[in-house]
Amino acid sequence: MVVARGISMHMHEFIPDLPFLKRDLIELPVRKSHFCTDSEIEIVTEKSLKTGNGSGDVLTPWKVKQTGRPNITGIVQLVASVVVCQLAGFIGSIFTMESIPTWYASLNKPFFNPPNWLFAPVWTMLYTLMGVSLFLVWHKGLSDRRVRLAVSVFIAQLILNALWSIIFFGMRSLIGGLVTIGILWIAILITTIAFLKVSRIAAVLLIPYILWTGFAIVLNFAIFTLNS
Repeated sequence: MVVARGISMHMHEFIPDLPFLKRDLIELPVRKSHFCTDSEIEIVTEKSLKTGNGSGDVLTPWKVKQTGRPNITGIVQLVASVVVCQLAGFIGSIFTMESIPTWYASLNKPFFNPPNWLFAPVWTMLYTLMGVSLFLVWHKGLSDRRVRLAVSVFIAQLILNALWSIIFFGMRSLIGGLVTIGILWIAILITTIAFLKVSRIAAVLLIPYILWTGFAIVLNFAIFTLNS
């Protein structure tokens, strides 16, 4: 709220086309920012005219001065979300890096098998998108049941993500990897639907992930077939 006399208030965003301010309190629509806390708004009037009907003071013209403070919590949540996702990728890479030049190189592969150098940058990008997506949902607040559910299924699919690398590359199990990545794809789909109920942007950010995982399923099946 903005107080018309003397005015100092905390709000996220001020709409500068307000035609007048009355003596009492006037509520303004605000939109919350992910990275800013309430901004301090100070309205300074240069002229005050008393209305004849006693409805209040019309203040015109006026100026707005806004100062914002960074939302440390939001920044920490964003960094933590990305780091957690990248950590899952790092755990998987421990098993992947050892097997790619040895065991994986000896397997028969289909013609559409990507070059080995492509996997690292693609997964790095995907884990970053996953982290931002998680942040957009988490930032809505865990007090919301939909947020808690969405975060829970996200964590479940992230565990499956790391588990696939352990089973496929670490244990060198083609059939085990195929089953795991199939379950992972379903978990990603459930996560995307859960995210959509909280944040549309968060759900959209998961689309490249589910598409790439779908491609990985086809590749995994082809490798299994060619080496059975």
